[in-house]
Amino acid sequence: MTTKRRIIRRPQQFEESKMEGYFMISKRDAAIAIANKLTGNQCRLWLYLMMIDPFADYTPGGEIKYHDLPSIADIGVAIGSSPETIEKDLRKLRTLRLYDYRTVTVQGHNLTSARAKAEAERLSKEKSKIGSKASNHKTSAYLSSQEDYLNPDEDYLNSNEVYLSFNRDYLSSQQSPEALPNEHSIAPHTIQTYTDFIQTLSEEERASFLNFCKEKTKNLSQQINDIEAWLAHKNKAGQNRWQVYYEQYLAMQHNAATVQQSQSQPCDKAMRQFQQEIEQQRQFAMQAWRDKS
Repeated sequence: MTTKRRIIRRPQQFEESKMEGYFMISKRDAAIAIANKLTGNQCRLWLYLMMIDPFADYTPGGEIKYHDLPSIADIGVAIGSSPETIEKDLRKLRTLRLYDYRTVTVQGHNLTSARAKAEAERLSKEKSKIGSKASNHKTSAYLSSQEDYLNPDEDYLNSNEVYLSFNRDYLSSQQSPEALPNEHSIAPHTIQTYTDFIQTLSEEERASFLNFCKEKTKNLSQQINDIEAWLAHKNKAGQNRWQVYYEQYLAMQHNAATVQQSQSQPCDKAMRQFQQEIEQQRQFAMQAWRDKS
């Protein structure tokens, strides 16, 4: 009998600089948390979000301003919870209106295509084995009466590796789909290093991204002298730093574009109204000139 091993996660020790300051919780929100019996994980997540995002900011147009948060994996390491638990508890806090968040990008990986690719490679190897066996044993033909290719009593390929047998699995026990890329990756699977990633950016994009990273890391307890060398390494959660910060960089650009669009709308409306007034005055002037003529 196999026994399941329980993974015990412990919260991360906070730096002294991150424990400075304070935040406030209204009595109404405290009552909501008590009445809904928030679990220990949910309380830790709620308090952690209050620490890293203590202010409720709004744009000049009165719209909610969302701030960049660490990745799900980084939050899990900080408070000692699994990524699955973090995702579930975030939805709970949103339902209770204790904290709101939004997903900027959605990424996917085609599992069906991955399995089809693995099956195609397996069939190609099996076909080469059959061809090699037929050439080595001249007495055994590919469609001989002793080993028929579509013998109704046998499986489609052979008894060890079944393709579509009614009483066996689609993939044999000896086969397994190829490894999937990191679910948090924002780059194609061919971009695995910082060197490969940075070459995909133009000079202007590279400079903008590096300035963003310097601004985000200037308040760290330990000063970073070589930002690119620091980005090329992994963080405590095992993720590529450049991927984590590039996600935040893209989110920042998206938010800035949204704010700029909302701010430009009143100006565009005023300009259109001004043009309409000018056109009306021109028409009145032309009509008056015609009347005098």
